[in-house]
Amino acid sequence: MGTRAAQKQASTKRLPLILIGVGLLLYLLAAVVHPNDAGVFATMLAVVIIGVVQTVLLVAAAFIVALLIKEGFDEVPTAILRFAAASLFSGGLSAVIPYGGIVALFVFLGLIVWLFDIEMFQAVILTVVYMFISFGVVALLASSLTR
Repeated sequence: MGTRAAQKQASTKRLPLILIGVGLLLYLLAAVVHPNDAGVFATMLAVVIIGVVQTVLLVAAAFIVALLIKEGFDEVPTAILRFAAASLFSGGLSAVIPYGGIVALFVFLGLIVWLFDIEMFQAVILTVVYMFISFGVVALLASSLTR
């Protein structure tokens, strides 16, 4: 019985880890194909830092949405992996595809619905709350930098 539970736990982590890896590879491809003055290493470092920040903000948004809709987004460690996977994979896709932002939005929503087994309206609510939190954080950072 214990091995079956361990196998199930490993399989719930496998897909998000694969999506994270593919997302990072897509970002790397974009950094190599479209180099900037910072270089590939600095670009990838920024991607990892921004990915961590996005994941933290998504977890915060999930807590708010869970209070609103009275439904959770899974256990916290699993949710963190799944949010990171959806964020990095869809972001990596948008970095590779020209004008890929709209495609990334729909991929992100689809991944959230699929990974968390929730309804689309719940994923949209999560995305809207996440966007408000992100804009708030950016506004706070911008106001602190102008002082």
